Amino acid sequence: MPRKAKNPSTKDYVPVVPSPDQKYLTVKNAAAYLGCTVSFIRHELVYAKAVPHVRCGARIIFDRADLDAYMARQKAAA
Repeated sequence: MPRKAKNPSTKDYVPVVPSPDQKYLTVKNAAAYLGCTVSFIRHELVYAKAVPHVRCGARIIFDRADLDAYMARQKAAA
């Protein structure tokens, strides 16, 4: 029986880029929109609590306008 690789290659990863008319984004879409990783988004949600989001049960939803405002704050802080 073939063994499954523990760490899949990141070369095969293709970000899920949201369409321009999509107002609400999932965690994967938000990461692709901001140009960062999903783990960074999750870290910011847990520790920094800086990224505005809405919880719908177990799902986390981001508003595109809130992500734009978040990036503007990060730009001003740097």
